[in-house]
Amino acid sequence: RIYESGSEPGQAIASANRAVDEGAKIILGPLFADSANAVGNAVAPRGVNVLSFSNNADIAGGNVFVLGNTFDNVANRLVRYGVKNGKRRILLVAEDDTAGQVAARAIEGAIGANGATLAGKAIHPVSTSGIDGIIPNVSSAVGSGNVDAVFVTANQGAVLPYLLDKLNGAGVNAASTQMVGLTRWDQPAARLQLPGVQGGWFAVPDTRMKTQFDQRYR
Repeated sequence: RIYESGSEPGQAIASANRAVDEGAKIILGPLFADSANAVGNAVAPRGVNVLSFSNNADIAGGNVFVLGNTFDNVANRLVRYGVKNGKRRILLVAEDDTAGQVAARAIEGAIGANGATLAGKAIHPVSTSGIDGIIPNVSSAVGSGNVDAVFVTANQGAVLPYLLDKLNGAGVNAASTQMVGLTRWDQPAARLQLPGVQGGWFAVPDTRMKTQFDQRYR
């Protein structure tokens, strides 16, 4: 059965409790870490496990299991690839929320582990005004010539397009510095048409193996 978890922990908890009331023995989801953690706590006394599609390993433990690619894995892969291609001075742009904080720690860890340099951080509230507030600083840093890459953690449907659009408008794009995304910039596919995405780097599963998987389980 499918239950709508929404984007808020409260709705996710209500849906999970209703699912268990109606006989669910295991829960797949929710996607977002806050909701998955809340659901895990809510159904733990009832002996139900939660398999979340979150990529935040911090919520794993007890009756909560994480199935997604972790921020640590993706950050390490991208920073290592960047260093091999001469992108050693990395400016971090992250949201000031739980996911953004975890993602930022993963990127900073990958920078340290791969011999790169943290060229600065721009942490923004998850709002249009919060994003607008950091654009001048990011643009100035890139314009200084001391930044090889801008590593962005944003993922939410409205946040990533707005952020990349504002950065692109301020001249922060692949023409000025390498743009890197911790999340999938090809989902939904329409994102690939965004001007700020062009020339950017992000990690995806091996396309050949993914095609084989899709064909086998179609």
